[in-house]
Order: sequence, then structure tokens, then C-alpha cells
Amino acid sequence: MDPLAFYPIVARDLDLQNPMPASRLDDLARACGVRDGMRVLDVGSGKGSLLRRWAARFDIVATGLELNPRFAADARERAEREGVAQRITVIEGPAADFVPAGHGYDVVACIGAPFAIGGFDDALAWMQAALRTGGSLVIGDRYLAEPFAPGSTGIEPEVAALRDLGSLHETIERAGLGVTAFFGSSTQELDRYASAWWTAAAAWAAEHPDHPERAALLADIAAKRGRYLDHERRHVGWGVWVTRSGAALPSG
Repeated sequence: MDPLAFYPIVARDLDLQNPMPASRLDDLARACGVRDGMRVLDVGSGKGSLLRRWAARFDIVATGLELNPRFAADARERAEREGVAQRITVIEGPAADFVPAGHGYDVVACIGAPFAIGGFDDALAWMQAALRTGGSLVIGDRYLAEPFAPGSTGIEPEVAALRDLGSLHETIERAGLGVTAFFGSSTQELDRYASAWWTAAAAWAAEHPDHPERAALLADIAAKRGRYLDHERRHVGWGVWVTRSGAALPSG
């Protein structure tokens, strides 16, 4: 199934499309020092959960970049319903095609979507180019929580290539960024997120018994569920780094 059709199905019941509670967005706002008048850019903004929550508390100028037209439309509708649409602009299309005003944003976030800009390292570089000196760069992604045993099988290449926290921390420091906060997701939060996909897929399949891609979607979900329960739940972590430009912290 086309990813642009697949993800709205499995994320049907998720407003925040990452494995963390909505209250974590408040933690991130505090860690970034968000206040009135700030300019915020969110890459891979999904349904706009971060921008909508921050815009409800602060008089910010917020921009979201989202490839999926369903999510972009959903973000605009929810922002309108919540009375924050005047503070949020959602731009639909590939993030890499967006040309930010150089070093103009107080916060640049990419939570769960570094792949949209080529991966963790490329995302750091792209985001820094949009960030003012002293601004906060927020990046969320998967990491290797526990090494796989030699000869392990059934591991997806992208999972096998994951780096551990130490390696990612070194990557951030080499980019000249100082880590000012880190929020790791618990196993319970990861379970809740994964299960939301399975529940939504089952409900969609029951509602669309004759859909031509029903069997393919269920097979895909079954494979993802199997990998998650077999090894990813143990070996793959997820977290969000808050970093500060122009303020690399001393090591050790």
C-alpha cells in the first residue's frame, strides 16, 4: 500500500504520532524556553500536535512541514477547531524542498521524521541552517538500546544500522550542538504506540472487507507486529534530544 494511504489508516487514533505522552510536549517547551514571539519550525509535523499545543499556550509564529496531504489537512482542521489556526501555517510537500529563511527560527524540531531529510546526520545539518544562534534544535528518533547477538536473523536493515545513544550523542556534539535535555520513551509508551497501529488496522480491515489492499495491509501489520514483539521491543529505543546551537557543552 502507498505509504501516503497506509499511515493515515494506522495512525487514525493517534493525535501525537510518536511514542510519548502529550505531556512530553510541555517538557520540550520548557526545555526550549518557548515564549511569546518565538518562531518555530516543525519538520514532519503530522497532525500538528506539537505546534497546536504550543500555540495554545504561547503567541508563537509556527510553521509545519508535512508530506502527507491527509495529515496536513487534519492539522489545519484541528488548529481551526482549537482556535490557534492564525498562529500556524502548514506547508504540504517534501521537507527537503522547503527553503527556510536563513537562521531565522528560535526552535527547529524534527520529532520522529529525520528520514524526511535523509537521516539523523543530514537532518541535523539541515535544521542547523534554519536555526538562529542560541536557538533550540529538537530531534527525535530511534536508537539501538541493546546490541543484537551475532548472527541474529530477521532484522530489518534499517534497524540493524541503528546507532546507540553514545554514538548519536557524539554525532550531535560534532555538529557543534550542546545537549541540554533528553527524554527517552518507556517500554509502556512504545507498547501503547505500536498497539495503536494494530488496533486501527484491525478496525479498518473490519470496515473494509472488500478493499483490494486489505490483505496486504494486514500482512504488513502482522510482519511489523512480529518484529516488534520478537526483537524490536527489547533492542530498539526511542527518544528526543533538545540541543542548543552555539553552546556546545564540555565533554566529561
